[in-house]
Amino acid sequence: MCGKVNKLAFEAICPYLKSTKGSGVAVCECARFKFPDNQTKREVLYGYCGHPTQWQVCTFKRVLDNYYERKFAGEKLGKNHRNALFE
Repeated sequence: MCGKVNKLAFEAICPYLKSTKGSGVAVCECARFKFPDNQTKREVLYGYCGHPTQWQVCTFKRVLDNYYERKFAGEKLGKNHRNALFE
């Protein structure tokens, strides 16, 4: 193989992951990650974003879940109530 690493197909389980293209870069809805190398990028993506259970414990996923819960709860309560909550 002359030093080349096999590329495996990656399928994200986390709905917030937007892009894994680019050398050492991944983009989720919460942040843009720049990894020191592709091995580190793979460890994070396969360890969290594409892992069958670990994606649910990702800090960024939890922050976005809370954000959307607040956003949709505010929309349901109405604009006046939402403004009172954040004053």
